[in-house]
Amino acid sequence: MGKSKVVFTDNHPYFQTIRKNPAELSATKNYGMKTIEQIYQSKQNLPALPKSNITSYDELVSWWTNNENESGSIEIQSSVGLKVALNKTLLSHMGQAKQIAEKRYEIMKQVIETIANPNEAWQQFYKPQRKQSRKLQTAFLAYYQNTIVVVKAEMQNGILVVITYFESEPNKSDNVSKHRKGILIKK
Repeated sequence: MGKSKVVFTDNHPYFQTIRKNPAELSATKNYGMKTIEQIYQSKQNLPALPKSNITSYDELVSWWTNNENESGSIEIQSSVGLKVALNKTLLSHMGQAKQIAEKRYEIMKQVIETIANPNEAWQQFYKPQRKQSRKLQTAFLAYYQNTIVVVKAEMQNGILVVITYFESEPNKSDNVSKHRKGILIKK
């Protein structure tokens, strides 16, 4: 790869299968991975979601202030070789009514762990709106006994930045399956 400067050749199985559209690759069909339902047939083998010590949005803001760098961001090095930033835009997003009602502040430490050591990581390009250009998005997933943590990040000015994160119940696998597409970068 270093010499040829080519990651995927034209005859790579990814592209033979999907006719050069990586966003069509799915976890089960193209990678032979288990479905969410199959993963949760052995949920006793998955870790339990640790109890959070962040119990309000105000505590999240306080925790953030204690952990941020000079620019107000928190940077995480992922085991997949990516540096990921949590910035003030994300903190503000988590302060919205919907995110507070869902108590997303409670899983901040699992979000960091999900980025650092995901069970799966996926990349794909998407178009937020018709007239906008495609953006590279990365999804980090972690499986716990009763929940799935999904972290979505996108490339912004050359930096991978978390735009949102959430929990999904295993029995609502459609919420997660749509993120298990594209180029698999960690399995």
